[in-house]
Amino acid sequence: MRTSRRTKTVSAALTLSFYFLCLTAEAMATENRKASVSNGTLYMVQEDGSVLRYGPGSIFLRDKGPFSDDTSQVLGLDNIVGISVGQDHALALDSDGCIWAWGSNKYNQLGFQGEIRVMTPRKFESLCGVEDFDSSCYASIVLFGGNNTVKIWGADIKDEFQGRRYKFEEKLKSVVSSDVSYVITEAGRVYAWGDTGSMPGMLGKEEKLSWEPKKLEIPCRVKQIDIGLDVMFVCESGDVYMLGSNRAGTLGNGNTKPVEQIAKHPILSGVEKIMGSGIRIAKTYDGKYLGWGDQLLGPIEWTNSGYVLDPMELQPPEGVIDFYSQESSIFFINKDASVLRLVPEEHWLFPVKYSLEDYSFKKYQSKGINKE
Repeated sequence: MRTSRRTKTVSAALTLSFYFLCLTAEAMATENRKASVSNGTLYMVQEDGSVLRYGPGSIFLRDKGPFSDDTSQVLGLDNIVGISVGQDHALALDSDGCIWAWGSNKYNQLGFQGEIRVMTPRKFESLCGVEDFDSSCYASIVLFGGNNTVKIWGADIKDEFQGRRYKFEEKLKSVVSSDVSYVITEAGRVYAWGDTGSMPGMLGKEEKLSWEPKKLEIPCRVKQIDIGLDVMFVCESGDVYMLGSNRAGTLGNGNTKPVEQIAKHPILSGVEKIMGSGIRIAKTYDGKYLGWGDQLLGPIEWTNSGYVLDPMELQPPEGVIDFYSQESSIFFINKDASVLRLVPEEHWLFPVKYSLEDYSFKKYQSKGINKE
């Protein structure tokens, strides 16, 4: 299937897509962490507890095996129920509530050991009793459900090799790791702390750095958070709230003006989940898939002719039931558990690609897969 909507020319300039490369993260309950996208690759937990990789993946997450855009099994993982992949490291949660970790440890993003790189998945006995977890670019976070405690470690946690620990009075549901760390409580309240330089309205008008969690004033029960250079809060009601720089129209509110205080989204409603950063994708409760943001890909960088400011509907093949995405890497899941990746087509006149307007789909096979 191929969808095409654009024939106009474009003009050259500098885009902001570089800044989005390592900023995407999302908070959702552990039962929904069945897959994660990083470096153009989807990692997905299977019904038997194994993990398949759709795409080549990061060299830091490969011990051996073919470096090709196909399906491979990540060896050394069994009884896995959730996965989260950062830039060059990964965390997986097993059915006993213990964390497995592997990849680069240059910034202590694996934590609890001194090696620069862990070649194959390793179980950390000190990280058990985990109910939720997340990995961002160079940091990690876990939620210990038994004592309602959160621990974070990585690049931004200076002089804290064993990580920082936070105890909460409210019952927590999910966590997210980024320059700003977030927790969502069972009641749908959100607490945040960290470096909010790109979102100065979050912790207070003047405050841009705080290691003490602060409750955010969001007038709904939040169930999911998606982070890029800005942040979007998805409510149980399907409403969406937003905050941040909005560069390249990544908030999808019809313009590129920054949103300096948490505000209700003027367009989106009935939203089930949002993922992405430079390009964001939303799934609605009525089964639609919407996209917006900086969709332009090319050998040279281009200006806002590639910005999609208002959410536009995508047309995945029939049978799609879910998606996972990061940047221009957008994967759809079929009801038979097969995987499709959206493949942008090259413009008919210029060597550029419009990810949301001219695309086909690559299907990955789950049979006869490679063994790493």
